[in-house]
Amino acid sequence: MPLEAIGSHWMNPDRQLYGRKSCAVELVYLNDPLPGFDLAALKQRVDMVRAKGADVWVRVDWRPRQVLPPMEDEAGVFDYVQGVQQLVAENNVRGIICGNEVNLHTETNGAEIQPWWVARIVHGHQLESDRTDCAYQFAKTARPSIQVLAPPVAPLGGGTGCRRRRHHRSHSSGWPAAGARLGKLPV
Repeated sequence: MPLEAIGSHWMNPDRQLYGRKSCAVELVYLNDPLPGFDLAALKQRVDMVRAKGADVWVRVDWRPRQVLPPMEDEAGVFDYVQGVQQLVAENNVRGIICGNEVNLHTETNGAEIQPWWVARIVHGHQLESDRTDCAYQFAKTARPSIQVLAPPVAPLGGGTGCRRRRHHRSHSSGWPAAGARLGKLPV
């Protein structure tokens, strides 16, 4: 998607697109939603954006201040992936983003969420091959063309933005330190 096609979070109903391609990112809470951020309100927002001819992506949070189910909460994961499946089945969206900034305690209700746990929820990392209870599989079951993204990670500058650090060590959380060199990825 070219840069001019990038849209906005929570598209204003009065926004005019003037025939330009655009998209919007919407937010839904699957549990204990704030007013206007439940599945019913999402449906209305998605329909409004689609009526303007724009694509819609949805950030799917488990509940306010808890973007993904806590570590080792398999019942919570099953609840989350069922909500993902319902959302995808009921809404004409291009893709979903599973949570947001899982390395910030403000997004995880103060709990540590390890990278492997995010991969488990989104893609089924470390599951037996006969288990398909992950967001990717449940979303693809509802609509094979859906795009499923893992959450973005917040800048790791000690809470002050993208400031670089001198020391390139991993945080105890398992996320790389700001400015760390991650090396080459296998081809």
